[in-house]
Amino acid sequence: MGRTLSRERTSHSSITVEGLVDHGRYLHRGFFETVTDADREAVERGTHEELLAGDGLYANLWGVQTGEIDDLPETFVDTVTHGTIDGDRSLLGQPKNRSVYYVLGGPKSMGREKPARGESTRRAFVAYGSTAIGSGLLAGCSDIVNQNESESTTETDDGSYTATLAPVGTVTLETPPTSVFTHFPWFPDMTTALGRGESVNYLWWDGTAAALEYFTAGMDGVEIAWRDEPGAYGFTKEQLYELDSDLHLVDPAWVTTQDNWTRADVDEIATNVGPWFGNYYSSNHATPPEEWADGYEYNTLWELFDGVASLYGERSRYEAFAAVHDDLLETIEDRLPPESERPTVAYLSLETDLSAIHVLPLNAPGYWNTHTRPLGAVDAFGEQEFDGPFIEVDSEALLESDPDVILALWTVTETVDFEQLVRNLRDDPVASELTAVQNDRVYVQGTRWQGPLMNLFQLEMTAKQLYPEQFGTWPGYEDGDVYPAFGPDERLFDHQRVADIITGEF
Repeated sequence: MGRTLSRERTSHSSITVEGLVDHGRYLHRGFFETVTDADREAVERGTHEELLAGDGLYANLWGVQTGEIDDLPETFVDTVTHGTIDGDRSLLGQPKNRSVYYVLGGPKSMGREKPARGESTRRAFVAYGSTAIGSGLLAGCSDIVNQNESESTTETDDGSYTATLAPVGTVTLETPPTSVFTHFPWFPDMTTALGRGESVNYLWWDGTAAALEYFTAGMDGVEIAWRDEPGAYGFTKEQLYELDSDLHLVDPAWVTTQDNWTRADVDEIATNVGPWFGNYYSSNHATPPEEWADGYEYNTLWELFDGVASLYGERSRYEAFAAVHDDLLETIEDRLPPESERPTVAYLSLETDLSAIHVLPLNAPGYWNTHTRPLGAVDAFGEQEFDGPFIEVDSEALLESDPDVILALWTVTETVDFEQLVRNLRDDPVASELTAVQNDRVYVQGTRWQGPLMNLFQLEMTAKQLYPEQFGTWPGYEDGDVYPAFGPDERLFDHQRVADIITGEF
């Protein structure tokens, strides 16, 4: 058992709840989003005795600690576990509430899912709650934060850092990596989010930096440290030996599909240079190579980010980002119009001169669609069979589907000249007949090769493009623009909060 504060010490006249709240050191602040009215009043201006007189979180946990309560009231536990806010969401469905649940013994494996009814019992709350309170839970937020971070970080007893991911299994590093090999763009995005962008020594696709800079240009203190790192599609074993990286953020299953790479080669690099960590086939739930298929699992973008953060020792940053992401998804879900009122959308990759039109699935599983799928729009090509990540069509086929909206990939980078693309669509005898073209609903997009940073911005961007009445109007785009400087009331997530997480000021 840890340090316990006595009733007298906590209720000392010089230590008021108001004072603790002012210094950010009180349990309710930032941890429990919804408490009883009595608790809220006490937190705002009350004292320890007032809190004990209530029937909320503070009083019940204090009772467990002192032995005055040997079993939490059924109504209290039921409210915490299954209660609702405005009648529609479990309290544990709210990001700010989960830290308390973890401290009270909620399973770490629950991720960001709500616990099933009956999963937590009153006795379980008492068993775990007593230990947590004995460690100073009621002493203030600083104790809770330290304990919660020690539970969520993956630093082991011997000081190493570990994460588990199919198909690589468990990866353990003695120290956070300072030299990291990446290939696909979502990993450099993750390193920037974690404030570790300087560790990247290689990446493919120079459009990665341009895309991320478009979204983050207005964020003070956020820099793309890897923007000038060399790279090309593919790599050799000799290159990896020369780079001598601490970690390779690449799926070894994908590596073995490339020229001059075998399973023995990837094992050699893992043994002699540094481990692999990646899950490429989760991108669109494609079938992995046969020799890797047994035990291969599909993960979300944010689960992948979770693992990377663990290896960097940046669990607190990950949890902060995950809370922003959860809140954004809830905002979107709450405001979406009925399915019958949603637009038809063509998700396209086009050449500026329209010489090639590639259609991508809008709502397919996998992290390539992690910014379009939550918006639930109607895929104009939803009846098409996709043998791969895209299909090629001509303008006649596009007109036959006649989408209400066109989302044009890669157009915030130099890959496509968006203004010229729109002019070409208007001038084309067939494409000019498209409803999306006639109604000026051809919109820019970044990249489906997104990490968590781009995902947040692309969710906000695409929500505004598809549903302007619900989320506000997208202001348009001219070549060279940066992401719009939406006012606080126009943003769907807290941009400054994201910048603070990246720079470590959170």
